[in-house]
Amino acid sequence: MLTGLEGLLLSPGRGVFWYDPPLLLALGGACWFARRRSALALVILGMTLATLGLYARYYQWHGGGVWGPRFLVPLLPLLLLPAGEVVERAWAGRRAAMAALLIAGALGMAVTALGVLVPFDRYVEQYAASPATLHDALWVVRDSPIVVEAGQVDDTFTRPDIAAVRYGSRRLAAISLLAGLASAAALAGAVHTAVGGRRQFGRTGR
Repeated sequence: MLTGLEGLLLSPGRGVFWYDPPLLLALGGACWFARRRSALALVILGMTLATLGLYARYYQWHGGGVWGPRFLVPLLPLLLLPAGEVVERAWAGRRAAMAALLIAGALGMAVTALGVLVPFDRYVEQYAASPATLHDALWVVRDSPIVVEAGQVDDTFTRPDIAAVRYGSRRLAAISLLAGLASAAALAGAVHTAVGGRRQFGRTGR
């Protein structure tokens, strides 16, 4: 149980915070969210504990040769809701909240782009070969999928060998590009708001 919990939450190879940095914003807004939406906060907490309790005891808690903690993916929309508290404060002009939003958003886009750009099967073939290499892939930072695939970005463009195209999903590549542009535009709008744009955006949560 403890190994699975640590692996799903914190390990470099499958820890959910490594693959979804905006969840750190949710942690920052959790107390505010719980005070304003206590019933919903209890639902999120209950579903999170139940899911973690189920999969942390599973012998293959890491989900096999996959990108990120796949067993926790259904929880992500709920887990991200408290991040709205930080976003709201960022839009109201709180500099610390804006800095956190920009950093978490940029990291999230970067990690997601790796999964779309760099073919993951090359990594799986290398690190799923033995229990020793699998252990390193899960627990050693330099051998984690994020770090290894980040080092292969140059090779992907020079070959070229983009994951979304190799797996026969050109639509995925196009959608990912549009989503990245939309996210970048949203971050640019947030910067404009913080620097001197309109500061009024709904309730401030005070």
